[in-house]
Formats: sequence, C-alpha cells, structure tokens
Amino acid sequence: KESSAASDVYKRQIHALELLAASLHGMLTSSANKWFSLRFKETELNNIDEAKEWLENATIRMYDAIAKSNFQQEIFECYFDLIAFGTACLMIEEDQEDTLLFSARHIKELYIQENKKGLVDTIYRKFKMPAQAVVDKFGIENVSKDVINIFKKTPFDDIVLVHVARPRADFDPQKKDKQNMPVQSIYMEFETGHIISIGGFQEMPYVVPRYLKASTEQYGRSPGMNALPDVKVLNKMVETAMKAAAKEVGCAIKWGAAWSVGNIVDYGGTMEEAMNEYVDLRRSQGRRPFIDGPHFELMV
Repeated sequence: KESSAASDVYKRQIHALELLAASLHGMLTSSANKWFSLRFKETELNNIDEAKEWLENATIRMYDAIAKSNFQQEIFECYFDLIAFGTACLMIEEDQEDTLLFSARHIKELYIQENKKGLVDTIYRKFKMPAQAVVDKFGIENVSKDVINIFKKTPFDDIVLVHVARPRADFDPQKKDKQNMPVQSIYMEFETGHIISIGGFQEMPYVVPRYLKASTEQYGRSPGMNALPDVKVLNKMVETAMKAAAKEVGCAIKWGAAWSVGNIVDYGGTMEEAMNEYVDLRRSQGRRPFIDGPHFELMV
C-alpha cells in the first residue's frame, strides 16, 4: 500500500499544481463571472444615482478592455508561479492594438523591495529579449551600437536588459509628461550600461502577489515548498527503482532531462548533476536545453 501511494503521489505532482492554479483562476478571476466592482472612497458618493451610473459605465469599460487583452492567459501563468514558488509577478503595460498588455514574469528575473507599508514598490528586473524585439520596442535610434550590429547580423540573438521601476523622488505633479510621473521607469542594456529609455507610470506597472510570508521576509512561501521534501524523496525512490530494473535486464535508459548522457544507469553522479551537465553543454553550444523530466527511453 505504501509503495502504491508513493507512486500515485509521484505521478500527481505537476497535476496537483495545475489543479490548484486552475481553482484559483476559476474562483478569483473567472472569465465567465464578474469578479470585481467599483466604489468611491467617500461613502456619500456611492448613494448618488449619477455617481453609481458613472461607476457602472466605468466597470463595463474595464471588463471590456480586459476581455480584449491577453489577461486570462497570463493570469493563469501567474497563479502557476504563485503556487510553485510563492512569489509571482504580473506586468501591465499599454498596448496600441488591445489597450492593455499583460505579461507574467518569472521570479528568476526579479529583485523586489518593500516600502514602509510592506507593499512592493521597487523592482529590478533582468531579462532577455531578441535584438529584433528590442529594436521594435524601443526604436533603433535609442539602442547602443552593439545592439544595432547584433540586430543587423543576427537579429534573433538575445540581448540582456534591465528594467527598473521605483518611486520617483523628485517630480512635479502638475506636469503630466512621463518624466514627472510618480513611478520612474528605466530600461538599460546590462552588458554596456547604455540607458535605452527613462519614462514613468502613474502606478507601479508590476503586481507582485506573495502566497504566504513571514514578517521578516520579502519573498513568499508556497504549497510547492511544503511538498518539496516529499517530492524529492519520491523522485529518488523512482530513480533508484528504475536504475535497478534496468541493470537487472541489461537495458540502457536515455533520460529526457539529460539527453547528452548515453545511459543514465551508468552515470556516476546524481540525476540532478546529469541534467545540469546537459544544460551547460547546450548553452555552451549556443542552444537552448530541452528538458523533459518525465520522459525515459529504453535503449534496446
């Protein structure tokens, strides 16, 4: 019974994550239901018919804008990250075609800082973007000569960028240009330090939910972290059982997370080390690694 239960849990690791993310999506931001409404801070205004009509009209417009955007796709990815890593990030930008553009950003790109109220108000984000996309987004006149050369020769090569979003210390609230908005936005090239653009937002463009955190922590904790010790034990049990079975029948095994290893049974290190070796090899070749952990091939 214990062996059967362990095998069952092993198979359901990713599925459990997907189910919880889907449940949050359906309960909190379902596309089939109304999941938010608007009210004025001053209670008296909420009792005035003209004010309520204005709020209803504004709500309808907001739902319409969200429905025309990519919100539903990106918010699910955000929930997925939240359950797995405890900290998620959703970036909200203006879009010429659909008004709003949402983008779920992985925690590996982010450094966050809280303000005195415990809210995230400063973000440093390091990410990659193809040279062609960099030129399309910022304009060829705003990027460095190095990026221009890469764009002309190999436009699909990645450029490492840094985006800083933080409160602006000195600005004139009477002016409405981007240089005087409350949130400062700076894009720069990581390798050269070249500043591509300095702009601003009326509000923080990043939403950073944390699933659960202690009073002294800035990054969140997740259900995935609670399950991680058991998951590692079960993974090791399956690894040991598969290697033993393969040796018993004299069969080689090719593992989908370490394609460079001919036979994972004879590999001297751990499976994690084999995967890291494969990833390093692919990156040294200028290629992206293809990780397919649940995939095993019998070499007969």
